[in-house]
Amino acid sequence: MKKRFISIIIYINILLTIYAQEFSPFSFSRMNQVYDYNTGLNYELIDSYRNLVNRTLIKKVIIRVTKTDDKQYYEQEYENGLEVFEVSRVHDITKTKYFYDEQNRLTFIGDDFRYNYISETKREIYYQAILQEKTEIIKKDDYIKIIHQNYTRKISTNEIIKDGIREEEFFYKNNKLTKYVEKSWNRNGVQSKYEKELLFYYNSNGQLEKIIDGYGEEDIRYITEIKYENNYMIQIDRIDLRENTSTKVLFLDYDQYGNWTKSEQYFDDKLEETVTREIIYN
Repeated sequence: MKKRFISIIIYINILLTIYAQEFSPFSFSRMNQVYDYNTGLNYELIDSYRNLVNRTLIKKVIIRVTKTDDKQYYEQEYENGLEVFEVSRVHDITKTKYFYDEQNRLTFIGDDFRYNYISETKREIYYQAILQEKTEIIKKDDYIKIIHQNYTRKISTNEIIKDGIREEEFFYKNNKLTKYVEKSWNRNGVQSKYEKELLFYYNSNGQLEKIIDGYGEEDIRYITEIKYENNYMIQIDRIDLRENTSTKVLFLDYDQYGNWTKSEQYFDDKLEETVTREIIYN
């Protein structure tokens, strides 16, 4: 791994940028992932290709993924820290546009998805003009609750009916996400016995260093540990306790703005994926 040095001034600027920009949950299309809305990072998958710092400085990101039997390509464009366009080549080439209002809330994805805002805390999601979900956000000082009321089409009558509820709870302490809980109920109001819970732990420098992922203390599924060097994330180790397998991600290079540009992923010590990110700044 190359030694990476960064001046104190640049590093301070990076930290200020990360924590100065607070993201609204309504800035995101898929809220079934554990985002920290203070940073915009996906904390469930901290190694996500889309995890970026200093987002407001970014113009374009080109991602190249090489797997053992496949190659993928993504090209993303950003404005004001939000993704506005993506070209992806996985099996076929797909082009997607994202649109936002003046409050940085998502309003359209392409021609199919529309996001309609009822108030500051409520929105409706439509797919091809058919209601899919009503979402409500309850936010307090150190707490966010997101309620997803799902809808579906009843085949016999063709009417749109309620189809279960999912609730997400985000708990913060000292402006850091420490706990995430997800609960769900079916269309008959019966609560699932599986209540997802993630716990987040930080080191003395305030960096995320451990994630415990499961369904309570009696059913822990994954343990993720994160290592740093010179304030950079250099390695993620994730253990699957049910399958008794391990995944390791190495971050080999960074740019001057604190974003990683190359990573390697190993499954049970066998290389299975290499990712490069070319990040173009304004």
